[in-house]
Amino acid sequence: MAARPGLNEGESNSMLPVAPQSFTARAEQMAERNRRRRVGYFVALASLTSMMEGYDMGIITNAQLVIREDLGLGDSQMEVMIGCLNFVAMFGSLAAGVFCDVLGRRRAIWTTLVVLFLGAITMAVSHAYSVLLIGRITTGVGIGAGLVIVPVYVAEISPAKSRGWMVTLIEVMINSGILLGYLVGWGIHTMYPSWPGSWRLMLGLGGIPPVALAAGLWWLPESPRWLMGQGREAEAQGVLKSVSESAQEVELSLARIREGLDLEEECSAPSPVPCLDRAWYSLLWPNRAVQRMLLAAGGVAVVQVAIGSSALVYYTPQVLSAAGFATSTEQMAGTVVMGLAKTASIVVGLVLFDKAGRRVMLLLSTLGCSSCLLLLALSISAAQEGATVAAAAGGEPSERHTSWGPLLCLCSFMVSFSIGLGPGVSVVASEVFPLLLRSRGLSLCAAANRIVSGTVAMTFLSLTGRLGVAGSLMLYAGIGVAGAAHIFAWLPETRCLSLESIAGRFSALSGTSSHQRRHHGHGDDDHGDEHGHETQALVIHGLE
Repeated sequence: MAARPGLNEGESNSMLPVAPQSFTARAEQMAERNRRRRVGYFVALASLTSMMEGYDMGIITNAQLVIREDLGLGDSQMEVMIGCLNFVAMFGSLAAGVFCDVLGRRRAIWTTLVVLFLGAITMAVSHAYSVLLIGRITTGVGIGAGLVIVPVYVAEISPAKSRGWMVTLIEVMINSGILLGYLVGWGIHTMYPSWPGSWRLMLGLGGIPPVALAAGLWWLPESPRWLMGQGREAEAQGVLKSVSESAQEVELSLARIREGLDLEEECSAPSPVPCLDRAWYSLLWPNRAVQRMLLAAGGVAVVQVAIGSSALVYYTPQVLSAAGFATSTEQMAGTVVMGLAKTASIVVGLVLFDKAGRRVMLLLSTLGCSSCLLLLALSISAAQEGATVAAAAGGEPSERHTSWGPLLCLCSFMVSFSIGLGPGVSVVASEVFPLLLRSRGLSLCAAANRIVSGTVAMTFLSLTGRLGVAGSLMLYAGIGVAGAAHIFAWLPETRCLSLESIAGRFSALSGTSSHQRRHHGHGDDDHGDEHGHETQALVIHGLE
């Protein structure tokens, strides 16, 4: 065969393998792109369920202005109507930890969508306050269940190195739902400003997404970790092949899950309390390692809402009214601006949670929220003082001073919240607990989150009646500083660690890993994966 010009015969022969190598490289790149798209599709489809929580928060913010006038409700009735959803969500979260393990992650998501659909339809057809409460309660059960099931599923199907941003996608969907609710409420109110029943249309539209999502679940695979727990290893291997980069990664994941399940089976003695299974007993009577897990994940869950985030979302019109937004149309427009800032900023958290780390972003977010709350309180006080002085002088207060300053602070709070505390609960709570405790541990965190959120929502109007809007915001700012200290003390960094090895980190920090090694005869190897497998047994009572 003749050589190409400029090359001798030996050189031309050495170039022959280039074409097959290039073809193989292109095939591998294409397969990697398809894998990423597949994983992204699975995670996005599951995360869309969380959009319903956001839509409810956003739509009730605007719908409450019409509901109050149409049904003639007072402040206490409005607080119960808005806040009851969060308290009921607590029961949905606790129940989800059980039927998530019994039904499987995928069927549990489908059940949640059915409940959300029924709640939306009930609210849409309600003509009395009592029926509206029934719809809110039904929706609350579905939202509470979704807070547990979706993060568990996403964490278990995501690769370790991209798990942070994939779980953060849940918060993106919640924020998108909030923005969608703001836009729908504002649009309907703008088109039908004098229609007293417009709130039924606002709430009823929330029944459309669950139907569409339920149809999409046919293409959603089951969690490989749940399948392994049910003895369906071949199916689990098939799912892992579709989401893993290589055959070696599949075998490593299977080995980790298999060893963790073996250790759990060794420790599956009956609970000392007959009415509780072993997982619940280990959470309610925890040893030192599980105590630290609960303090870390539960602390983030409580701080997220104790800082007043839910109040600022639910009662944005009242805060904007104190800032000088006089009409309901202006207040709804202000909520849209805030929603845009909140949704856009979550993309930053999506990237930084895997790059900067969970702990750093949560600390920056919490302290940033406290600073913004303090500035918001001061700007509202200045706006109100300016309005009082202007009224006494017979003039009008400065519109820019009374409106845009507080709105800017409110948007800054939402930006600070969205880059850390917003996605932090889903990320941290879904990865700190070992497999046996994961769904139930996340249930406890979600229940605590909903209790505090409901308390904040049901007391905000009464609190502002006593302390004023500015005083209430300063109180929330102080809670945020205390929350940052708690996160600093109890939450270690978990970035890029496998789910099985994160438990080992908590075991080492709690000072129990050495005891576990003595019990099982391990050496002094401190590698994360070995710690993780040891702690699978350690967290179950009866070993100490």
